[in-house]
Amino acid sequence: MDISSLLYLTGTTGFFTSRAFIPAFFTAVFLRYGEKLNAIAPGIADLPFVHQSGMEPTWFTSNYTILALGVLALLEVGATKIPEAQEILDGVHKYAKSGLAALTAMGVLSMRDAAFAENMISQAGVLDMVISGGLAVAVFFFNTLRSGFMDLLAVSDPDDDLGIRTLISWFEDLWASFGIFMLLIYPFVIITIIGILLAFLYLIKTYAAYREERSRVACSTCGEMIYGCATSCPKCHTAHSQPKDVGFFAQTVDRPAQSGKEHELRLVSKRRCPKCAARLTEKKLPQTCPDCKNTVLGDPVDQATYIAKVRNRLPKVLGLSFLMSLVPVIGIIPGIIYYRIQLIAPFRLYIPGSRGLALRWLLKLLFLFLIILQITPVIGGFVVPLMALISYSVYSSYFRKTLENR
Repeated sequence: MDISSLLYLTGTTGFFTSRAFIPAFFTAVFLRYGEKLNAIAPGIADLPFVHQSGMEPTWFTSNYTILALGVLALLEVGATKIPEAQEILDGVHKYAKSGLAALTAMGVLSMRDAAFAENMISQAGVLDMVISGGLAVAVFFFNTLRSGFMDLLAVSDPDDDLGIRTLISWFEDLWASFGIFMLLIYPFVIITIIGILLAFLYLIKTYAAYREERSRVACSTCGEMIYGCATSCPKCHTAHSQPKDVGFFAQTVDRPAQSGKEHELRLVSKRRCPKCAARLTEKKLPQTCPDCKNTVLGDPVDQATYIAKVRNRLPKVLGLSFLMSLVPVIGIIPGIIYYRIQLIAPFRLYIPGSRGLALRWLLKLLFLFLIILQITPVIGGFVVPLMALISYSVYSSYFRKTLENR
């Protein structure tokens, strides 16, 4: 195996970490049309692993494979901009990225084998198989780091009202598209950048886990180490007398929590168990806490209190969103973010992504029309409050149905 192929495959781990089909598509294009691309970036055709481009296409560089990868790459770009679709992708992406990374490696390593699909094991060298497997494992590991970082954002902002995840998504699209092209020309530079980015993700994930573990305190009865924001011990269920509050990213913060049910409901709104503060994983209610086995919002009284807590925010939210909506164009952005965080996020955390998907998209089209009206003086002030009221009605209704269909 030549050194340029090894450098290329090492660098692709960073691109497959963010996207599955885009890196595979561009790799196949480079292998198939490397000589023609040489006019755009001189030197590409001289690289050993694209030197054979223009020969009889293999399974990886055939027209059908390139077309399929191109279509899947476009669908991937579109799906990552839709929170509901992103939730579905997150469930399979880790495995799809690893598998495609391995297949891409085999496409590079075995590009001279026209019958690769039929003779993968017998024709490909043992070293090639080991390298491809190692690449898949590396992508799986790095994608786990990325998922941990994105989960922090998803829990705190499930609908991406702040636009942080969308911004990251666009960056990842550009990174996977143009970065892999730069990898051919400046491999050591790109590999260094990838290493820094992955190290940054690792540090963020490690620091978040460290802060959370540092917040743990010993239970006064059994000595079990419990989260600082927990209201009781998961082992002996003794009440925690001085729980701490939780912040925007659902992390424990160094300030006293609200009293009684208020803090428990705040934990639920941050997707944490109201008793032991363990992170909840399912998008449904009621659900059983994985640590203390407490049934989250299993009591109808707690359910009604949670819904009432969000409903009581309506007057304040509608009033402030009206004031923000009076400012043409500029005011609508903070207005939408504000009402979605206050009224929608507490419900959205526990509503399955598939529920009411068509209706929610119809609402988005309606809201697009309302946003156009927002530039109208005076009338524009009612646009954001109307959007807030409609959204609240829809999501609270779905939330109640989720509780009823348990």
